[in-house]
Amino acid sequence: MPIQRDERIDSLRGLFLVVMTIDHFKGLLWRFVYQSPGFVSSAEGFAFISGFYFAMVYLRYVNEPGKLIQAAGKRAFLIYKYNMAILFGLIAMTYLVPMYQAYWAEWLRSFHQNPVRSIVADLLLLQTPNWLDVFSMFIFFVLSAPLSLLLFHKNKGWIVLLLSLFFWGLGQFGYSVAAITKMFFPEAQPGYFNLFAWQLIWHLGLFFGYRAARGFKNAWLDSKFILAAAAGLASYLFLTRHGMLATPFDVTSHLKVTDLGPLRVLNFCALAVLIRAVLRYIPPDRGLPWFSFLGKHSLQVFAYQLVLMYLLMPFNERIIQAAGLTGHTFYVLGMTATLTFPAFWHARVRNGKLVGEVPFW
Repeated sequence: MPIQRDERIDSLRGLFLVVMTIDHFKGLLWRFVYQSPGFVSSAEGFAFISGFYFAMVYLRYVNEPGKLIQAAGKRAFLIYKYNMAILFGLIAMTYLVPMYQAYWAEWLRSFHQNPVRSIVADLLLLQTPNWLDVFSMFIFFVLSAPLSLLLFHKNKGWIVLLLSLFFWGLGQFGYSVAAITKMFFPEAQPGYFNLFAWQLIWHLGLFFGYRAARGFKNAWLDSKFILAAAAGLASYLFLTRHGMLATPFDVTSHLKVTDLGPLRVLNFCALAVLIRAVLRYIPPDRGLPWFSFLGKHSLQVFAYQLVLMYLLMPFNERIIQAAGLTGHTFYVLGMTATLTFPAFWHARVRNGKLVGEVPFW
Protein backbone atom coordinates (compact mmCIF):
# COMPACT_ATOMS: atom_id res chain seq x y z
CA MET A 1 0.00 0.00 0.00
CA PRO A 2 1.51 3.38 -1.01
CA ILE A 3 2.33 5.71 1.85
CA GLN A 4 1.19 9.29 2.13
CA ARG A 5 3.77 11.93 1.35
CA ASP A 6 4.93 14.31 4.03
CA GLU A 7 5.48 17.65 2.31
CA ARG A 8 7.47 18.93 5.29
CA ILE A 9 10.05 16.15 4.96
CA ASP A 10 10.21 16.45 1.17
CA SER A 11 10.77 20.20 1.55
CA LEU A 12 13.68 19.61 3.93
CA ARG A 13 15.19 17.05 1.59
CA GLY A 14 14.93 19.49 -1.33
CA LEU A 15 16.43 22.27 0.79
CA PHE A 16 19.42 20.06 1.62
CA LEU A 17 19.96 19.37 -2.09
CA VAL A 18 19.94 23.10 -2.86
CA VAL A 19 22.35 23.89 -0.03
CA MET A 20 24.70 21.09 -1.14
CA THR A 21 24.76 22.55 -4.64
CA ILE A 22 25.57 26.04 -3.38
CA ASP A 23 28.24 24.61 -1.06
CA HIS A 24 30.08 23.02 -3.97
CA PHE A 25 30.17 26.27 -5.94
CA LYS A 26 31.67 28.22 -3.00
CA GLY A 27 31.52 32.00 -3.46
CA LEU A 28 29.38 34.56 -1.63
CA LEU A 29 26.31 32.41 -0.99
CA TRP A 30 28.49 29.63 0.38
CA ARG A 31 29.58 31.90 3.23
CA PHE A 32 25.96 32.17 4.37
CA VAL A 33 24.73 28.60 3.92
CA TYR A 34 27.69 26.34 4.70
CA GLN A 35 27.23 24.97 8.23
CA SER A 36 25.22 28.07 9.12
CA PRO A 37 23.20 26.41 11.95
CA GLY A 38 26.40 25.16 13.62
CA PHE A 39 28.86 22.34 13.02
CA VAL A 40 26.38 20.51 10.81
CA SER A 41 26.11 20.35 7.03
CA SER A 42 23.25 19.49 4.71
CA ALA A 43 24.85 16.07 4.13
CA GLU A 44 23.91 14.86 7.62
CA GLY A 45 20.31 15.96 7.15
CA PHE A 46 20.12 14.32 3.75
CA ALA A 47 21.48 11.00 5.06
CA PHE A 48 19.09 11.03 8.03
CA ILE A 49 15.99 11.76 5.94
CA SER A 50 16.97 9.12 3.38
CA GLY A 51 17.15 6.50 6.13
CA PHE A 52 13.88 7.79 7.58
CA TYR A 53 12.07 7.50 4.24
CA PHE A 54 13.56 4.09 3.50
CA ALA A 55 11.95 2.71 6.64
CA MET A 56 8.65 4.45 5.89
CA VAL A 57 8.48 3.02 2.37
CA TYR A 58 9.91 -0.48 2.75
CA LEU A 59 8.39 -1.42 6.10
CA ARG A 60 5.38 -2.73 4.14
CA TYR A 61 7.56 -5.70 3.10
CA VAL A 62 8.79 -6.52 6.60
CA ASN A 63 6.55 -9.60 6.91
CA GLU A 64 7.91 -10.87 3.59
CA PRO A 65 11.71 -10.82 3.98
CA GLY A 66 12.28 -12.08 0.45
CA LYS A 67 10.37 -9.16 -1.06
CA LEU A 68 12.11 -6.72 1.29
CA ILE A 69 15.56 -7.92 0.24
CA GLN A 70 14.53 -7.91 -3.43
CA ALA A 71 13.16 -4.36 -3.23
CA ALA A 72 16.27 -3.09 -1.44
CA GLY A 73 18.53 -4.85 -3.95
CA LYS A 74 16.64 -3.30 -6.85
CA ARG A 75 17.02 0.16 -5.32
CA ALA A 76 20.71 -0.35 -4.57
CA PHE A 77 21.32 -1.49 -8.14
CA LEU A 78 19.62 1.64 -9.49
CA ILE A 79 21.94 3.82 -7.38
CA TYR A 80 24.87 1.68 -8.56
CA LYS A 81 23.96 2.32 -12.21
CA TYR A 82 23.85 6.07 -11.63
CA ASN A 83 27.20 5.82 -9.87
CA MET A 84 28.90 3.91 -12.68
CA ALA A 85 27.39 6.08 -15.43
CA ILE A 86 28.72 9.27 -13.84
CA LEU A 87 32.11 7.74 -13.00
CA PHE A 88 32.83 6.41 -16.48
CA GLY A 89 31.42 9.60 -17.97
CA LEU A 90 33.94 11.57 -15.92
CA ILE A 91 36.78 9.29 -17.03
CA ALA A 92 35.72 9.71 -20.68
CA MET A 93 35.64 13.50 -20.27
CA THR A 94 39.24 13.54 -19.04
CA TYR A 95 40.31 11.77 -22.24
CA LEU A 96 38.26 13.97 -24.55
CA VAL A 97 38.82 17.40 -22.98
CA PRO A 98 42.36 18.40 -21.89
CA MET A 99 41.03 20.95 -19.37
CA TYR A 100 39.09 18.25 -17.53
CA GLN A 101 42.10 15.94 -17.58
CA ALA A 102 44.23 18.61 -15.89
CA TYR A 103 41.57 19.65 -13.37
CA TRP A 104 40.47 16.17 -12.27
CA ALA A 105 43.90 14.52 -12.53
CA GLU A 106 44.34 14.14 -8.76
CA TRP A 107 40.89 12.62 -8.22
CA LEU A 108 41.54 10.07 -10.99
CA ARG A 109 45.22 9.52 -10.23
CA SER A 110 44.87 5.81 -9.45
CA PHE A 111 43.04 5.21 -12.73
CA HIS A 112 45.86 6.70 -14.77
CA GLN A 113 48.47 4.79 -12.74
CA ASN A 114 46.81 1.38 -12.98
CA PRO A 115 43.65 1.44 -15.15
CA VAL A 116 42.65 -2.24 -14.89
CA ARG A 117 43.13 -2.49 -11.13
CA SER A 118 41.42 0.86 -10.67
CA ILE A 119 38.36 -0.13 -12.71
CA VAL A 120 38.00 -3.36 -10.70
CA ALA A 121 38.17 -1.33 -7.47
CA ASP A 122 35.60 1.12 -8.89
CA LEU A 123 33.21 -1.67 -9.87
CA LEU A 124 33.51 -3.15 -6.37
CA LEU A 125 32.97 0.31 -4.81
CA LEU A 126 36.33 0.08 -3.06
CA GLN A 127 37.36 3.43 -4.47
CA THR A 128 35.58 6.43 -5.95
CA PRO A 129 36.25 10.11 -6.63
CA ASN A 130 35.06 12.63 -4.06
CA TRP A 131 31.32 13.42 -4.26
CA LEU A 132 30.56 10.07 -5.89
CA ASP A 133 31.43 8.35 -2.61
CA VAL A 134 27.99 9.43 -1.38
CA PHE A 135 26.48 6.97 -3.88
CA SER A 136 28.83 4.22 -2.69
CA MET A 137 27.81 4.82 0.92
CA PHE A 138 24.12 4.72 0.12
CA ILE A 139 24.46 1.45 -1.77
CA PHE A 140 25.91 -0.17 1.36
CA PHE A 141 23.26 1.50 3.52
CA VAL A 142 20.42 0.19 1.36
CA LEU A 143 21.80 -3.34 1.13
CA SER A 144 22.16 -3.58 4.92
CA ALA A 145 18.78 -1.97 5.67
CA PRO A 146 16.55 -5.08 5.33
CA LEU A 147 18.35 -6.82 8.20
CA SER A 148 18.04 -3.68 10.34
CA LEU A 149 14.31 -3.38 9.63
CA LEU A 150 13.73 -7.05 10.42
CA LEU A 151 15.53 -6.64 13.75
CA PHE A 152 13.50 -3.50 14.53
CA HIS A 153 10.36 -5.46 13.76
CA LYS A 154 11.38 -8.25 16.16
CA ASN A 155 12.00 -5.74 18.97
CA LYS A 156 15.75 -6.23 18.63
CA GLY A 157 16.52 -2.72 17.44
CA TRP A 158 19.02 -2.35 20.28
CA ILE A 159 21.31 -4.74 18.38
CA VAL A 160 21.22 -2.48 15.30
CA LEU A 161 21.86 0.70 17.28
CA LEU A 162 24.62 -0.90 19.37
CA LEU A 163 26.42 -2.21 16.27
CA SER A 164 25.95 1.17 14.59
CA LEU A 165 27.56 2.92 17.56
CA PHE A 166 30.35 0.34 17.57
CA PHE A 167 31.25 0.95 13.91
CA TRP A 168 30.95 4.72 14.41
CA GLY A 169 33.42 4.33 17.31
CA LEU A 170 35.81 2.44 15.04
CA GLY A 171 35.59 5.37 12.64
CA GLN A 172 36.70 7.74 15.41
CA PHE A 173 39.93 5.76 15.76
CA GLY A 174 40.75 5.89 12.07
CA TYR A 175 39.26 2.59 10.97
CA SER A 176 37.50 2.78 7.62
CA VAL A 177 36.82 0.98 4.37
CA ALA A 178 39.58 3.19 2.94
CA ALA A 179 42.13 1.74 5.35
CA ILE A 180 41.11 -1.81 4.42
CA THR A 181 41.19 -1.03 0.68
CA LYS A 182 44.68 0.47 0.86
CA MET A 183 46.02 -2.77 2.34
CA PHE A 184 45.38 -4.44 -1.03
CA PHE A 185 45.46 -1.42 -3.36
CA PRO A 186 47.85 1.22 -1.92
CA GLU A 187 47.15 3.81 -4.63
CA ALA A 188 43.35 3.55 -4.24
CA GLN A 189 41.31 6.72 -3.61
CA PRO A 190 38.31 5.61 -1.54
CA GLY A 191 36.60 8.99 -1.33
CA TYR A 192 36.01 11.57 1.39
CA PHE A 193 33.42 10.15 3.80
CA ASN A 194 34.15 7.39 6.30
CA LEU A 195 31.44 4.77 5.80
CA PHE A 196 31.97 3.35 9.30
CA ALA A 197 31.14 6.72 10.85
CA TRP A 198 28.41 7.96 8.53
CA GLN A 199 26.26 4.84 8.81
CA LEU A 200 25.28 6.11 12.28
CA ILE A 201 23.23 8.98 10.82
CA TRP A 202 21.55 6.63 8.35
CA HIS A 203 20.63 4.15 11.09
CA LEU A 204 19.24 6.90 13.30
CA GLY A 205 17.02 7.95 10.39
CA LEU A 206 16.05 4.33 9.76
CA PHE A 207 15.16 3.85 13.44
CA PHE A 208 12.95 6.92 13.69
CA GLY A 209 11.41 6.23 10.27
CA TYR A 210 10.47 2.75 11.46
CA ARG A 211 8.90 4.19 14.61
CA ALA A 212 7.00 6.79 12.58
CA ALA A 213 5.68 4.12 10.21
CA ARG A 214 4.50 2.05 13.18
CA GLY A 215 2.77 5.06 14.73
CA PHE A 216 5.04 5.45 17.76
CA LYS A 217 5.01 9.04 19.06
CA ASN A 218 8.50 9.40 20.64
CA ALA A 219 6.95 11.51 23.39
CA TRP A 220 10.24 11.61 25.31
CA LEU A 221 11.59 13.97 22.64
CA ASP A 222 8.89 16.48 23.63
CA SER A 223 9.95 16.69 27.28
CA LYS A 224 10.97 20.14 28.48
CA PHE A 225 14.31 18.80 29.66
CA ILE A 226 15.22 17.32 26.24
CA LEU A 227 14.09 20.45 24.39
CA ALA A 228 15.97 22.75 26.78
CA ALA A 229 19.14 20.64 26.53
CA ALA A 230 18.89 20.57 22.72
CA ALA A 231 18.32 24.34 22.55
CA GLY A 232 21.23 25.01 24.91
CA LEU A 233 23.67 22.78 23.07
CA ALA A 234 22.59 24.01 19.62
CA SER A 235 22.90 27.65 20.73
CA TYR A 236 26.34 27.11 22.24
CA LEU A 237 27.68 25.36 19.14
CA PHE A 238 26.06 27.95 16.85
CA LEU A 239 27.85 30.77 18.69
CA THR A 240 31.10 28.80 18.71
CA ARG A 241 30.81 28.03 14.99
CA HIS A 242 30.48 31.73 14.17
CA GLY A 243 33.30 32.86 16.46
CA MET A 244 31.11 34.51 19.09
CA LEU A 245 32.20 32.12 21.84
CA ALA A 246 35.54 30.52 22.59
CA THR A 247 35.87 26.91 23.73
CA PRO A 248 38.05 26.06 26.75
CA PHE A 249 39.75 23.26 24.77
CA ASP A 250 40.50 22.35 21.17
CA VAL A 251 37.35 20.79 19.70
CA THR A 252 38.56 20.49 16.10
CA SER A 253 39.15 16.73 16.27
CA HIS A 254 35.62 16.22 17.62
CA LEU A 255 33.98 18.07 14.72
CA LYS A 256 35.50 16.34 11.70
CA VAL A 257 33.14 15.95 8.76
CA THR A 258 34.95 12.92 7.31
CA ASP A 259 34.69 10.80 10.46
CA LEU A 260 31.59 12.47 11.89
CA GLY A 261 33.14 13.48 15.22
CA PRO A 262 31.17 13.21 18.49
CA LEU A 263 30.41 16.93 18.84
CA ARG A 264 29.16 16.98 15.25
CA VAL A 265 26.82 14.07 16.02
CA LEU A 266 25.55 15.83 19.17
CA ASN A 267 25.07 19.06 17.22
CA PHE A 268 23.06 17.22 14.57
CA CYS A 269 20.91 15.46 17.18
CA ALA A 270 20.19 18.73 18.99
CA LEU A 271 19.11 20.44 15.76
CA ALA A 272 17.04 17.41 14.72
CA VAL A 273 15.14 17.54 18.03
CA LEU A 274 14.44 21.26 17.59
CA ILE A 275 13.37 20.91 13.94
CA ARG A 276 11.05 18.07 14.94
CA ALA A 277 9.50 20.30 17.61
CA VAL A 278 8.80 23.00 15.00
CA LEU A 279 7.44 20.54 12.41
CA ARG A 280 4.82 19.33 14.89
CA TYR A 281 3.01 22.65 14.38
CA ILE A 282 3.00 22.34 10.58
CA PRO A 283 0.46 20.02 8.87
CA PRO A 284 2.09 17.15 6.90
CA ASP A 285 0.49 18.39 3.67
CA ARG A 286 2.12 21.83 3.94
CA GLY A 287 5.57 22.48 2.54
CA LEU A 288 7.68 24.73 0.33
CA PRO A 289 6.55 23.77 -3.21
CA TRP A 290 9.83 24.03 -5.15
CA PHE A 291 11.93 22.42 -2.43
CA SER A 292 9.31 19.72 -1.96
CA PHE A 293 9.29 19.03 -5.71
CA LEU A 294 13.07 18.54 -5.70
CA GLY A 295 12.85 16.36 -2.60
CA LYS A 296 10.36 14.02 -4.26
CA HIS A 297 12.94 13.23 -6.96
CA SER A 298 16.10 13.45 -4.88
CA LEU A 299 18.08 10.61 -6.51
CA GLN A 300 17.78 12.14 -9.96
CA VAL A 301 18.41 15.67 -8.66
CA PHE A 302 21.49 14.56 -6.72
CA ALA A 303 22.90 12.69 -9.72
CA TYR A 304 22.32 15.73 -11.93
CA GLN A 305 23.99 17.94 -9.35
CA LEU A 306 27.11 15.76 -9.45
CA VAL A 307 27.24 15.90 -13.25
CA LEU A 308 26.86 19.67 -13.02
CA MET A 309 29.78 19.91 -10.58
CA TYR A 310 32.09 17.72 -12.64
CA LEU A 311 31.29 19.75 -15.77
CA LEU A 312 31.44 23.24 -14.29
CA MET A 313 34.02 23.19 -11.49
CA PRO A 314 36.99 23.77 -13.84
CA PHE A 315 35.42 27.13 -14.78
CA ASN A 316 34.31 28.23 -11.32
CA GLU A 317 37.36 30.28 -10.30
CA ARG A 318 37.51 31.92 -13.74
CA ILE A 319 33.89 33.03 -13.42
CA ILE A 320 34.57 34.51 -9.98
CA GLN A 321 37.55 36.43 -11.36
CA ALA A 322 35.70 37.61 -14.47
CA ALA A 323 32.28 38.43 -12.98
CA GLY A 324 33.20 39.16 -9.37
CA LEU A 325 31.39 37.71 -6.37
CA THR A 326 28.10 39.40 -7.31
CA GLY A 327 28.12 38.03 -10.85
CA HIS A 328 29.15 34.62 -9.55
CA THR A 329 26.22 34.69 -7.12
CA PHE A 330 23.74 35.12 -9.98
CA TYR A 331 25.53 32.34 -11.86
CA VAL A 332 25.21 29.99 -8.85
CA LEU A 333 21.53 30.85 -8.44
CA GLY A 334 20.95 30.14 -12.13
CA MET A 335 22.72 26.79 -11.99
CA THR A 336 20.87 25.87 -8.80
CA ALA A 337 17.56 26.66 -10.50
CA THR A 338 18.38 24.03 -13.15
CA LEU A 339 17.91 21.34 -10.47
CA THR A 340 14.28 21.61 -11.54
CA PHE A 341 15.05 19.90 -14.87
CA PRO A 342 15.88 16.37 -13.60
CA ALA A 343 12.99 16.56 -11.13
CA PHE A 344 10.60 17.54 -13.93
CA TRP A 345 11.95 14.80 -16.19
CA HIS A 346 11.58 12.13 -13.51
CA ALA A 347 8.08 13.33 -12.63
CA ARG A 348 7.10 12.82 -16.27
CA VAL A 349 8.71 9.36 -16.34
CA ARG A 350 6.86 8.31 -13.19
CA ASN A 351 3.55 9.66 -14.44
CA GLY A 352 2.07 6.23 -14.98
CA LYS A 353 2.93 4.96 -11.51
CA LEU A 354 0.89 5.11 -8.33
CA VAL A 355 0.38 8.71 -7.27
CA GLY A 356 1.20 8.00 -3.64
CA GLU A 357 4.37 6.01 -4.31
CA VAL A 358 7.37 7.46 -2.49
CA PRO A 359 10.89 6.38 -3.40
CA PHE A 360 13.07 6.76 -0.31
CA TRP A 361 15.68 8.60 -2.37
